[in-house]
Amino acid sequence: MCGGTRPHLDDIRNIPKYEQIIELIELCWNGDAEKRPTMQEIISNINNLYPILDVEEPNLSLKIPIKNEVNRLIDEDMNAIQKDEWKKITLEELIWYGGFGDVYKALWKTEKGPKIIAVKRYRYHYSINSEKLKIYSLQLKHEHIQKLYCLSFDDNNRPIELKEYADCGTLDSAVHDCTVNIVNNAYEMFSLMWMFHCAKGLKFLHEQTIIRREITTRSLLLFNNYQTLKISLSEAVMTEGASIMLGNFIYMAPEIMGGMQYTRKCDIYSFGIILWEVMSRKKPFNDKDSLPQLFRQIEGASLRPNVNDVVDIQNWDEIKILITKCWDANPQNRPSIKEVLAIMEKYSFY
Repeated sequence: MCGGTRPHLDDIRNIPKYEQIIELIELCWNGDAEKRPTMQEIISNINNLYPILDVEEPNLSLKIPIKNEVNRLIDEDMNAIQKDEWKKITLEELIWYGGFGDVYKALWKTEKGPKIIAVKRYRYHYSINSEKLKIYSLQLKHEHIQKLYCLSFDDNNRPIELKEYADCGTLDSAVHDCTVNIVNNAYEMFSLMWMFHCAKGLKFLHEQTIIRREITTRSLLLFNNYQTLKISLSEAVMTEGASIMLGNFIYMAPEIMGGMQYTRKCDIYSFGIILWEVMSRKKPFNDKDSLPQLFRQIEGASLRPNVNDVVDIQNWDEIKILITKCWDANPQNRPSIKEVLAIMEKYSFY
């Protein structure tokens, strides 16, 4: 070990994307400690390689609520938690496998009859913190925010969320799956409408002093025959102040990579990256092989996607300027969500 001896990397060549994993391992093994990646960089790289794992920063100080704590939370948080709803749910197909919980399509037996919903079932080491309860107790209702019906706990006191089911899937699948004919036949109309809806949802959240964080094309959901976009709420939502890096760094504001705190301008940066992705129908930085190097280029060298990849549309110059302002390296130079919405509203006739 002292002489640089390491295990054989050939032993992992049978796993997906092994070349990028080998590169990451070699960086971790670097003899110069200053050149090794931070744990936050490792988390972001793994999450970007295998996004289905939904790698996040755990809150290890939280404990699984016990029954008397659940009762207290019910009393104090406007019935945000309804502990008996788990018994009325039948889980069906798995929609998403995450590092901290799985999302299922489910059947919910309600007083008005059965209802198809989405259920997120957290793992044993995850709990509902007071910040999230405060946000959920606000009962956020908006046409472009995914409905959260209630919180509950399963028979093992694992937290679950009962949410509105996105019958048209994610924005990511609609943008990059060329088999969706209804979208392909009028893509320019749909793309501008989706981003207008996204801006409206973000404006609502920001007015409640809530930051969505970790906005990606996979956290934006489609409904009503692709006519409506809604922002999903997850464990990422918060008020301003946290500095723990969370999620896929491709959509992450560079100041967060540098250890600064989250602000509403971080959501604006993510909006700019997504607007570029939707209008170009390309994955951001999909041509880059070295994820650790890409991380440093985004943070330190202000690397951005090629803005000229966006499809040619009417008044393209205004959209181009908006994208570049949203992903500006200096958060103070980014527009507010009200300014973003004012521009996107011009295209709301689509």
